[in-house]
Amino acid sequence: MQVKDKFPDYVADIIYQENITQAHFAKKCGVTPGAVTQWINGTRRPKITRLKHIITAVMLIKKIARADATKEVCQAYLFEYGIL
Repeated sequence: MQVKDKFPDYVADIIYQENITQAHFAKKCGVTPGAVTQWINGTRRPKITRLKHIITAVMLIKKIARADATKEVCQAYLFEYGIL
């Protein structure tokens, strides 16, 4: 049984729910808008070294604590690997 990657939907949901553009999210993450498009399409995943920047972006955009942002991002990112 193949497990569906949750990260693309997670990123798309943040952009939709927070009513921001992909470009805005990309800037907060320190990547290009094209990179965010690839994450959403599932054609690429961010390197694990980029997660710190994504966590910070989620924390600032959603106005939540770093611990909550870390939990959300890591659950979405690591789910595919059976870690969470």
